Amino acid sequence: MCLPILSDSAEAIPPWCFQQFNMHYINGIGSIGPQEFSGGKYRLSPTAPEFFQARPIDYKTWINPLVLRKFSRIVKMGTVAALMCLKDGGIEKPGAIITGTALGCLENTEGLLKQIFENGEKFLNPTLFISSTHNAIAAHIAIHTACRGYNCTYSQRAISFESALLDGMLQITEKKENNILIGGIDEIIPALLPVLKNLGLQKKKSSSTRGSNWGEGAVFINLSAQKNEHTYAQLAGLRIVSRNCRPDDIVRGMLKSAGLDQNKMLLLTGVNKDRENDKFCHKLAEDFPGSAHARYKHLCGEYFTAASFALSLAASMLKNGIQAESLLRPGPDPDSIMIYNQSRNIHSFILIRKAT
Repeated sequence: MCLPILSDSAEAIPPWCFQQFNMHYINGIGSIGPQEFSGGKYRLSPTAPEFFQARPIDYKTWINPLVLRKFSRIVKMGTVAALMCLKDGGIEKPGAIITGTALGCLENTEGLLKQIFENGEKFLNPTLFISSTHNAIAAHIAIHTACRGYNCTYSQRAISFESALLDGMLQITEKKENNILIGGIDEIIPALLPVLKNLGLQKKKSSSTRGSNWGEGAVFINLSAQKNEHTYAQLAGLRIVSRNCRPDDIVRGMLKSAGLDQNKMLLLTGVNKDRENDKFCHKLAEDFPGSAHARYKHLCGEYFTAASFALSLAASMLKNGIQAESLLRPGPDPDSIMIYNQSRNIHSFILIRKAT
């Protein structure tokens, strides 16, 4: 099976690779982030803060308080988002758990490094080290759900979630697993913001070109080979392309492989107020004048696994209808949504359609 994760050009992956991705259904969603999600719907409230923080929820309604006190904030977010997803999909135990996180458990990592410095590399608390690894979130979910199946965490910068999603699609295509929990999780801590500003990634108040407003979130979907009463949408294609590419050619190729009309597509792009990033998004929107166009990072902020929020938002739109205020350019009622994300010239494309 020819399914490379990353390619240098649009021609590197044969079109038939996508035709095998035809039986993947999103049957549940769990989301903790800047936007409220309940009852299978987002209640969108666009804001413009310096950075987007996850909305506080009562974690004690999901996890025993005695167990909860040992969890860091990102582990709480990830574990409860996964439990929300399972409940939404009517599933007690997942077949597999696959997560994507670029930065992992930052709060615990910072605590571990601080302890190493203050104690002169002696008398360290092993709990901080155990909880600072990137796969700690998936491990806690597995323990809490008694899942002994496939468990994997991807840390691939801005394509961490897309890599996890591709793995999940392969697991189902090869009939190795079903009812897979796939999530994207990243957090913000106070120590991260100065670093982002120094790198030119976090927008400064005086800047109108560089950087964007960063955010955080934990989003899980339940990916299954079967459609049921909980189904939101059908996953129709995924592409990850690096460096030189023609995004419009890739979008047309994916739509053609899935048998979809570009004039009935909603293009959901990661516009984030950064000039270098937004030029790709605006150009792609210009290439599809007959399609509706919306954006999503003004709702969740910029972070490495923001595509997980975009996918959950798009799936919710297809199931529950599109909120008109979310559209930059209205169009016909779409039967598919193309999610486009770009970071440092690495492009990802996720195509979903109404479940058939």
